[in-house]
Amino acid sequence: MECFVVNCCYYLCCEGPETDQDDESELSVAELMMQRERQKKEVEVLRQLEAKEMEEMVQRKMKAAQDVGCTWGFGMAQYQ
Repeated sequence: MECFVVNCCYYLCCEGPETDQDDESELSVAELMMQRERQKKEVEVLRQLEAKEMEEMVQRKMKAAQDVGCTWGFGMAQYQ
């Protein structure tokens, strides 16, 4: 750990062991930012697709429930 003073403030520079450090990227900062934006867009597209599929499933279930109609009460006359 390394400490130094700047304008009466202490700053600690904490670095972990070299074995715990990530490898340096071959991409530039701009390329990394573009890659991150592309990943965000992909996640959003997948999220929208999942929401659309969920909505379609709900619609199918609602339609199936409507197609069944009312079944309660039929055949109850024999018990009265």
